[in-house]
Amino acid sequence: MPGHRPARLLVGLDVSEVHANLVVTRADSQNRDYDGKFRIRELHGSLTVDNAPLDLIDSIHGNVNIASTTELANTGTQHEG
Repeated sequence: MPGHRPARLLVGLDVSEVHANLVVTRADSQNRDYDGKFRIRELHGSLTVDNAPLDLIDSIHGNVNIASTTELANTGTQHEG
């Protein structure tokens, strides 16, 4: 999308007071930070989130589009015996 800059989500995310459109995605990311905090506050622009964890979204001054088709928690390994 014009005006959007992809941000690679690696280890935690804390965005505040940004005047731009923001795209947050796990695409091409091999890292998982299950203890990280993922926050977006005071965004003056549109927010697009694609399968990325978010703990907080606050005061977004624009359109918000969130697509989540997977569980983003660490579910561990299960075994039946």
